[in-house]
Amino acid sequence: MSAFKTPNKKHSGDFKIAKGVVVCSEAELFGDITIGGGTVVHPSAHILAQGGPIVIGERNLIQEQVTIINSKREDGSTPTMVIGNGNIFEVGAHCGSLSVGDGNTFEAKSRVSERVKVTDRCSVGAGCSLDSQETLPTGTVLHGRECHRYTKKIPTQNNNQQQLDYLIKVLPNYHRLTKSTAPASTATPNT
Repeated sequence: MSAFKTPNKKHSGDFKIAKGVVVCSEAELFGDITIGGGTVVHPSAHILAQGGPIVIGERNLIQEQVTIINSKREDGSTPTMVIGNGNIFEVGAHCGSLSVGDGNTFEAKSRVSERVKVTDRCSVGAGCSLDSQETLPTGTVLHGRECHRYTKKIPTQNNNQQQLDYLIKVLPNYHRLTKSTAPASTATPNT
């Protein structure tokens, strides 16, 4: 992991980006951000550590127009937002949750506020919005306009590895990148 400050106008702050991470330079990064190995951040994604650090684990996929934000708080506290491993944030998803486990999917235009704790292997359906104070049990699936929910036993395997491998190979051909030359990641968040 190496820390650096970047001259990129869309990047402001101190970043720790592990080896094997692909961050397109068109993405907006702000604040104290740590990104674990094998993660891909697409162009026009926004990772904003405004109210405290953001620690993103390994093998996460953060697509276009996603916003991951640790917002400022009125009380001045600066909690750390921790996102686990193997999560998928689809186009236009918004995540303010301070605690995201492993293997979750945030479908297109879904919205999860800082009041929600997301455990493991949950799926927040396209357009679903969660703002109540709650913890989603492992395997929770939300879908439809009304955010109907059920719990499902979901395999623990990471199904996005092939997609990540492909993007890590292809994105550098079409986008400028911000990436680390650091040794392999040692910073995997504990969730």
